[in-house]
Amino acid sequence: MFEAGAIHHGANTSNHSPIYCKFIVDKLDESVENNVSSSKPKFRKATADQKTQYTEAICANLNNINLLCENCEDIFCTNNSHISDIETYLYNILNAIEEAASCLPQSGGTNSATGSGFSLPGWNEHVRPFKATPFCRNMQTLRQSTVF
Repeated sequence: MFEAGAIHHGANTSNHSPIYCKFIVDKLDESVENNVSSSKPKFRKATADQKTQYTEAICANLNNINLLCENCEDIFCTNNSHISDIETYLYNILNAIEEAASCLPQSGGTNSATGSGFSLPGWNEHVRPFKATPFCRNMQTLRQSTVF
C-alpha cells in the first residue's frame, strides 16, 4: 500500500467519511486458485427462530472479542504490534460471524450464470438488461469473431 486516507466530499451527508487505500500491484501473483464450491449460509431461507438464534449468537460472539489496540488513531501506523493486533481483531470478527452463521440453513451448488458456487450480486438488476442492448450484442459478436 502506498497511500491511504479519508475522502471528504461535500455531497456526503453522513456522519463519517469513507476511507481509501491504493496498492502497488506491479508484482501480483497471477497464479489462479481453483474456486471450490462450499456451502454458504442463506439468511433469507432461515426461519424466524433461526434468525433469532443467529442474532443472539453473533451478539454474544462479537461482545466476547477484546479490543487489543485501543489508543492508536494513526491510519498510517507502521507499528508491527498494532498491525498484528488489527489482523488478530479482524480474524476474531470473521470467526465470530462464521461461527454464528452455523445455525442458518446452508446451501452450496453452482450459480447458473457462472457455473461456479459464487453468486453475482446485481447480475439480474444491472447486467441482464444490458445484455439485451444492441451495443452488448455487437460486443459479443466481436468477441466471438476475434481470434487471440
